[in-house]
Amino acid sequence: MSNEIKYLIILGVGCIVLFVGGLLVLKIRRKPNSFFLKKWNNIQNLCLTKSEWYKAIIDADNLLDEVLRNRRYSGSTTGERMVSAQKVFTNNANLWISHNFRKKVQEKNITKFKKKEMVSIMQNYKQALIDLGVLSAHQLERAKDHHVK
Repeated sequence: MSNEIKYLIILGVGCIVLFVGGLLVLKIRRKPNSFFLKKWNNIQNLCLTKSEWYKAIIDADNLLDEVLRNRRYSGSTTGERMVSAQKVFTNNANLWISHNFRKKVQEKNITKFKKKEMVSIMQNYKQALIDLGVLSAHQLERAKDHHVK
């Protein structure tokens, strides 16, 4: 066998190893939906106590960002990643309202707001997570999705 053929075989095997290795790395890095469902359930538990609502909003926005990063949407901020994913969202405008409200909650240290606002905000985050494929109606039903009290 000539040196050229040996070189091509080694090069081909190397490419296959790199390709398979790359696929494994991508698969390993992508967190399972159960990981995000557990976090969502913890956020829902915060919604049961009015004094914890502000934490639930911040945590829901952080969870959205974590999912966007995990799903490899580009951007250096949550907002930039939301722009990258905007075609995925059923109601992008309402999600932006929730995200901006979250920024206001954190920046101005707001800890009290109306139940109607809270319900709407949490529904927007929940729908975004469904749109991204990390939550499903079936999972939420099995997990007994909590409502704001």
